[in-house]
Amino acid sequence: MEKTADVLDKLNAFVKSETVTGTPMVISDEITVIPFTKVAFGLGTGNARGHDLVGIGGGISPVGFLVINKGEVSFVTTGGKENISSKVIDLAQDVLHKAFHKGKDEDDGDQ
Repeated sequence: MEKTADVLDKLNAFVKSETVTGTPMVISDEITVIPFTKVAFGLGTGNARGHDLVGIGGGISPVGFLVINKGEVSFVTTGGKENISSKVIDLAQDVLHKAFHKGKDEDDGDQ
């Protein structure tokens, strides 16, 4: 089944650890965000009247973000496709607020 081997070789070239664990985004000296996705594939092979048949399906879905902030690690889930936009916006706002107001919130609490 040469076609099956070809499909598996191409799939192997596509699905790497970098597909699941995205490139870390360094927001500031203290904040790093790493995106995570779920990769799922199905593969079927067969033979009909001397012909090799191959079927494949799959998808990539966002799962969440690993946030490292001042040495503390948290995982923010996307909550599914319908919520990903709002989650990304909320996360971006929170990260940017913390990056640009570093130390200011702590100073305000002392007054």
